[in-house]
Amino acid sequence: MKQANLTIICYGLYRIALNCYP
Repeated sequence: MKQANLTIICYGLYRIALNCYP
């Protein structure tokens, strides 16, 4: 479950990065 949480966090950060740097 910890791995899944890390994946979700990384995915969220990736989306934020795209929003900040399109």
